[in-house]
Amino acid sequence: MNTITEIEPITFLECTSDERKEFCFALRHAIYCELMSFEEENDEKMERDEFDDHARHFIIQIDNVDVGCFRVVQDGTAHIQPFITADCFFEISRFIIEPEHRNPALLSHVVKELTVMIQSAGLMPTCMIMEKKLARFISLHGVKMKRSSPFFKLNGLRAAYFFSEDM
Repeated sequence: MNTITEIEPITFLECTSDERKEFCFALRHAIYCELMSFEEENDEKMERDEFDDHARHFIIQIDNVDVGCFRVVQDGTAHIQPFITADCFFEISRFIIEPEHRNPALLSHVVKELTVMIQSAGLMPTCMIMEKKLARFISLHGVKMKRSSPFFKLNGLRAAYFFSEDM
C-alpha cells in the first residue's frame, strides 16, 4: 500500500482478542526493538511490558487497513508521576504509525481524532510522553495540550504533555 496522503476515515479499533493484541505487540517489537533499538529484541518478536495488563490496546485503521497502534494505560501511571506536575489518570503510550504510512497530514489527523476519542470515552485527564518536536507539531495542528514536566531522558529527551477537557 502506498503512503496515505489524503485524509481517510480513521478508526480506533479496541483490541478485544489476543490475536488483535498480538498485532500491537508485534508492531511494537518491529518499531521499538528492531527499528529504533529502544528495547531489547527477543525471539518471540513481541514487545510487552508490565503496563500492558493495565491497558486498553487499540489498532489505528485507515480505510479498514491496520496502520498503527497505541495503548491507554489505566491505573498504572505511577511510573510517570515523578515526571509530571498535574494529575494524570490515563497515559497514552506505545503510539505507533507504521513508517510506510507516516506523513504530516496523517499524523495530525490521527492525533486530532485520538483527542476526540479520549474525551468522548471519558479517558481524561490523559498525558503522553513525547519529544518536543512531536509536541510542537501536534500543537501546531490544533491539539490543545500543556507540558506538565521538565524534559528528561527516556529514549531521547522527552517531557510529559497533559490533555484535559478544561483546555
